[in-house]
Amino acid sequence: MEQMRGKIKAIFQKYREQIMYLIFGGLTTIINWLVYVLLVAVGQDIEVTNVIAWLVAVLFAYVTNRAFVFQCKATNKKEVFKEFVRFFGSRVATGIVEIVGFPVLYRIGLNLSLIHISEPTRRTPISYAVFCLKKKKEIKKKKTETKKKKKMC
Repeated sequence: MEQMRGKIKAIFQKYREQIMYLIFGGLTTIINWLVYVLLVAVGQDIEVTNVIAWLVAVLFAYVTNRAFVFQCKATNKKEVFKEFVRFFGSRVATGIVEIVGFPVLYRIGLNLSLIHISEPTRRTPISYAVFCLKKKKEIKKKKTETKKKKKMC
């Protein structure tokens, strides 16, 4: 039993980022759906509902990805703001598809639940790429700084 736990722990450590990304990506999707369903239930207009659900999901995704998935260390307000703008900007294209495309397709009679459910699958690779590219850039920068220090010695 202990050996099995050790193997599971090793696998989790090796793929921690991907596993956490899947978990929080799923939670982001659930948040999106819940906000959407709740607002529709109280009679909110479909366009407004869609925008609010998208914004809440993007904010949730940013906070959770930053804190739990990629464990970003930036604390400087300027760096954090830049990071948020990049993250939010990467989501704008999928947001436009959802915010504009969804109501149009709904009004012409296509199944609204299938359209709304498919949107989170489009944004997943985008946000993963934003954080991963930033992280790789930081790692490369640290390696370069280390090499420079070694040359100076």
